[in-house]
Amino acid sequence: MTLSVEQMMMQAVSETGIDSFKNKDFLPALNTLVNSLNEEANLNELGNQLQYARLTELLKTRLKLEAFEEAYPEILQEELSPPIVILSLPRTGTTMLQRLLATDRRFLSTLWYEVRFPVPELNWDFRTETDTRIPTAKAEVAALIEANPDLLSIHPLDAIAPDEDLLLLETTFLSSVPGSQANIPTYNKFYENDDALAATRYHKKLLQFLQWQRRQCGMDVEDKPWLLKSPAHMYTVAAIRLVYPGARFMTSHRNPLACVPSISSFYYNQWVVYSNKVDATTCGEVTSHFFNAGLGRAHQASLEEPASFLDFEYEDLIGKQDEILQQIYNFIGWDMTPECRQGIENFRKNNPRNKRKPHDYSLEQFGLSAQGLKDSFSSYFDRRSY
Repeated sequence: MTLSVEQMMMQAVSETGIDSFKNKDFLPALNTLVNSLNEEANLNELGNQLQYARLTELLKTRLKLEAFEEAYPEILQEELSPPIVILSLPRTGTTMLQRLLATDRRFLSTLWYEVRFPVPELNWDFRTETDTRIPTAKAEVAALIEANPDLLSIHPLDAIAPDEDLLLLETTFLSSVPGSQANIPTYNKFYENDDALAATRYHKKLLQFLQWQRRQCGMDVEDKPWLLKSPAHMYTVAAIRLVYPGARFMTSHRNPLACVPSISSFYYNQWVVYSNKVDATTCGEVTSHFFNAGLGRAHQASLEEPASFLDFEYEDLIGKQDEILQQIYNFIGWDMTPECRQGIENFRKNNPRNKRKPHDYSLEQFGLSAQGLKDSFSSYFDRRSY
């Protein structure tokens, strides 16, 4: 079966009962993605079905958001405080950091079920106990873990825990998610060359909607910054600054020799689900290029407004955590209150790192070498003295 944008859009309209897409600025990205999936990804039958289902679901999400906006115009009047954005290579402790900081209720943190399903059913009565997204997300996470228990060694999945907001960007059809699922070089190039403005504006709309939802549920959201996290934000700093004036950024740094083969393993384990033909060396090349380019783009952005960036080492985040947390709170301009410290201690007690199964991989599996990565990431190695 060949993926068809027209067919998926028609199905989304049919299943939601919502007339049409008022805003079609997503079409260039979606058309590029679908063409790349059809022509380059070597999708197997399951991969084809999964891509069709997910892309149709994202289209339905956009339609439902339009319906909510029409019914509740105040959604787009939600005032967002300048966010705190964690952008780093994967495997640099940022999930742990996001969840540690999220224990401080002065932040608003994106939860996994919210970013996976940002738009609830149109008839939701704004009570948590009737939010069908939560049991759906819990069941999906349970199924993912049952199908591949090793996922937990790569990323700790929890439907109601804070998690990165990457899946919000997926709704724009301009995100790093598709490239992590299949080898689609044409789409990857399109993504890297895009200025991310349209995607970031839609990202803001979704954050406004999530904040509005929490307000409807009676939660305190006033003057609280969103705590965002995704490696993909290395590509979008300039757009974030335009869309979220006053945003601040934090980066956890780690030797790419420790990160890139792990990232390659994560990509490879997804590619084999979706594709008939997967080459591990190509996977290593794709991840090495993508994240090297992202680091370079984030670094250039940091030179423009250095005061908006805080940099620290992964080893210090693990070994000198209290010191790094104090640096973070100084950077934000907040006191570490007794409640904040207690939340951090409770998280540490309930989430010991030694409980996680090691994630096994090697450079050689993906056609990588230490010297090759040092050459590819030479600018980064020079800046960080690795």
